[in-house]
Amino acid sequence: MNSQSLSDITTYLLFLAIGISALAILLLLVFIGIQILQKIARRHAARSDLDQIGHEAMVIKTIRPNKQGQIRYTSRDGIRQADAEADQIIRNGNVVMIQGVVKDRFKVRRLTEKEQQMKAGQGEGSAK
Repeated sequence: MNSQSLSDITTYLLFLAIGISALAILLLLVFIGIQILQKIARRHAARSDLDQIGHEAMVIKTIRPNKQGQIRYTSRDGIRQADAEADQIIRNGNVVMIQGVVKDRFKVRRLTEKEQQMKAGQGEGSAK
C-alpha cells in the first residue's frame, strides 16, 4: 500500500491553494480589463452615436413607451442596428428621426406628416 505522509498532503494542499489564488488573481485582472474596455468603447460609441442625431432610421423591432425597440441606420461604418426608445408606439417599418442618445440607446420620434411628404417628394424627384 502506498501511504502518503502528512507533509506530502500538506504540499499538495499548498499547491492547490497557490493554483486557486493564481486563478482568482487572473479573474480579477480580466474583470478590471473588461471594465476599462467598456468605458473606452462607450466613449467611442458615444461620439459616433452623437453623429446620428438628426438622421433618419428604420424601426426593425416595435418601440413602445418604457420598452425599448430596435432601429437600423446608416453610419460611416455601414448599416448598423441599435436599441431605441420613444414616448409613443412606433411599429416595424416606420421611419423615425434620431433625437438624441440616452444611456446606451437612441431616443427617436416618428416623422411628422410634413417630413414624410417632403421625403416622398424627394423620392419622386430623384426617380424622374
